[in-house]
Amino acid sequence: MKALRIVALLSIVLIVIFIITNSGVPNASVTTDDRRVTVLKSSYCWNEIWRQQCVDYISPSEQIKEKRVVPTVVAPQSKLQIKFNKKPTEEISISVWNNENIGEIEFVNNTITAPKERGNYIYVVSSRWSKGSASYVFSIEVK
Repeated sequence: MKALRIVALLSIVLIVIFIITNSGVPNASVTTDDRRVTVLKSSYCWNEIWRQQCVDYISPSEQIKEKRVVPTVVAPQSKLQIKFNKKPTEEISISVWNNENIGEIEFVNNTITAPKERGNYIYVVSSRWSKGSASYVFSIEVK
């Protein structure tokens, strides 16, 4: 009887650990010169054991404005490192905006390079995992 209780308790603990470590839309982080850049979770579709959810946010520039995100100041051609708490299953795509969609940019070794030209830039990072897809938004000011 005691062994059965221990097995039941261990099973519950393992299930809870599985749910905690495998649930939720992954988080993204961006750093430059050992400074964290504010990253907003944007639109996503995610499938979990108990629910499926799609969330569609406003445009990246409106999202930055609404959340009152202050662009992180960086030097021209600074390196920005992008990481996720869960490894994407597919290639990551990154687009940059400066009053209009400039287009896709190169992403090598989890790193992008800030533009040479001064100005405000909004980045949209998108990727896929086995349970869904998500996009993230952040803003920099090149000075």
